[in-house]
Parts: sequence; structure tokens; C-alpha cells
Amino acid sequence: TKQLVEIVGIDPNSLEIITNEVFRWDVTSDDFIFSGKSYVLEKIMVKINYSQDDMRRELRTRKRILEWMVLNDIRKADQVSQIVTEYYVRPNEILARVDGLR
Repeated sequence: TKQLVEIVGIDPNSLEIITNEVFRWDVTSDDFIFSGKSYVLEKIMVKINYSQDDMRRELRTRKRILEWMVLNDIRKADQVSQIVTEYYVRPNEILARVDGLR
């Protein structure tokens, strides 16, 4: 099963890495399903003062951008870096390109 996990810490007794499954691949829907809990996302939300809805919206936006990049064969590191940088500097311009408005 495909999954995305985050490292939460290290067990002090066994010294094993403690992980948290954040996303799991659902074969039926052919999509990743959020487990409902991410310690990393919670830390980010606190740091940037985002609600859960704000974070979900931001993740959906980033997913749209990544899907657009795949469709437009934007795969080279310098191209990806340029899009990421542009998104942070001028998010509305990148989103307009993604939505086909530019």
C-alpha cells in the first residue's frame, strides 16, 4: 500500500522512529486519502496562523498547480523552481496561468 508518513519522533526506550501516516493511497478512487492528522501541518498552521479550512484550501491550490505542471510537462528542476518561486511572489499570476487566463 502506498502511503505518505511523517516522522513524529524517536521512541526513547527502543530508539525506533515513530511515524504518523498522513495519506494513504485508495486504489478504488485512485487518489490519496488524508488520515485527518498531520503533526507537521498542525505546526505550520500555528506558525502562519491558518485555520484547517485555510490549510485545506492552500493544499488544494498547490495540488492544482502541480497537476497543471504535469499536464504542461514542467518537470525540470529549474522550471519547477521558477513556478514555485513565482507562486510565492505573485500567486495570482500563477493561478491565472493554471486557470488558462494567461
